[in-house]
Amino acid sequence: MKPLRWLAHLPLVILPFLAAAAIEGPRLQHQVEGRVMAALAAAGQGWATFTVAGRDVEIRGLAPDRGAADAARAAVTATPGVRRVDVLARVPQP
Repeated sequence: MKPLRWLAHLPLVILPFLAAAAIEGPRLQHQVEGRVMAALAAAGQGWATFTVAGRDVEIRGLAPDRGAADAARAAVTATPGVRRVDVLARVPQP
């Protein structure tokens, strides 16, 4: 077989995967948002606000102390579907 012939058909092979990512991406992000919200509520971290980009979560807010920020990170890290957690919360100085 000629390699150039395979290259000509490559877009037909890749297109279904790109379409699936475009369709499923927003649904996956919405599911992760719901799970993170539930995890933070269950952990008693009502101070935390968050944003989700794909499977990455950013936690913000004014944490009561360093332990609360660590607890929020642990709760979100253990959430199914989350890939990365960044905690940008402010913690008051003692």
